[in-house]
Amino acid sequence: MKKRIMGSLFVAGMTAVTIGAFSNLTNVSAAGVATTFDKIVRMYKPNGDLVTNRALGAHTPWQVGETRTINGETMYQVSTSEFVKAGDVSYDAGPGGNTDANTDNKANSNVVISTYYSIGYNDKDGTTTSLHVSSTNPSLIGSFKVGRIVNNGISTYYQVSTHTWIDGAGRGDDDFYKPTVTGDQTIEYDDNFSPVGKTVLGMTADGIRNMLVNDYQCDATALAAVPDNWLLFNYADFVEAQDRPNTGFVSYINDTYPDVHGYAFGLWVE
Repeated sequence: MKKRIMGSLFVAGMTAVTIGAFSNLTNVSAAGVATTFDKIVRMYKPNGDLVTNRALGAHTPWQVGETRTINGETMYQVSTSEFVKAGDVSYDAGPGGNTDANTDNKANSNVVISTYYSIGYNDKDGTTTSLHVSSTNPSLIGSFKVGRIVNNGISTYYQVSTHTWIDGAGRGDDDFYKPTVTGDQTIEYDDNFSPVGKTVLGMTADGIRNMLVNDYQCDATALAAVPDNWLLFNYADFVEAQDRPNTGFVSYINDTYPDVHGYAFGLWVE
């Protein structure tokens, strides 16, 4: 069972900066990926105004919809109505990896997911965006084009960049934090799918189990019955994204799998 998390908007309250109306604007179709460098990257509206309440995290890839030239400056579309400067990202026009990235000729080409506050889960390295306002890799806010949509029996996940996914269930039981989805969805069903790949914080699912058994005396037999993708996703969500301790994860996992037991904050969990 997920616990409700409250957060703050990244860069909320910052002064808006205008780079001018878009004269001499041209559109070019694109199908590549823009990847941010080692810092937060600011986004701009179609009219060139700075987006003041959200940004892209460092070292994250984003599917590009189109390329626009605004007042002589090249920009890449990374969400329905938001763009980044070409100089702030590296651009790969023919990236490897996912072959199901969104194009107008593929399933989900008209699907858009809109979120007030979502974590991004990376299936390449198990990293996540953060719930903390001071993070250099903030949570996702806004509207995003969707590539693949996968249901693994735990939740439904929406691909918003080459390796980044949003959980369609949202945060806790509050509908305010649940993303809205528009368009005709083509959902894949894969019981083994993991939006964080096969490792989180350098550990496989078996590595997490061994840590819980050796350090917190959790029940090995009960842990063996926990699906790998449930364990990896929830460990990433609780420890990596929320920056909460392993000892707290012992209590968290017992909410769903009460036979795991173990020590949480020095107390035995029944």
